[in-house]
Amino acid sequence: MTHNPHERLLSISGIMVPVTTPFGADGRLATDHLQENIAKWEQVEVEGLGVTGYVACASTGEAPLLTNDERITLIRA
Repeated sequence: MTHNPHERLLSISGIMVPVTTPFGADGRLATDHLQENIAKWEQVEVEGLGVTGYVACASTGEAPLLTNDERITLIRA
């Protein structure tokens, strides 16, 4: 197998936290709560490893129900 020099390699390691999508009482995205949750995870260490990334709009089940605009808003938050 030869390596294509134009191909970007992705190396994923460490702790990747799946984050839930917070909504307010009005049913709209609550990005301020998302930022608060991420700030809390930033303080977590497990056996000397900190959180290396976050997975939004993925494994927590609500992604199919979000609009494209909501997904973009979450990623930018």
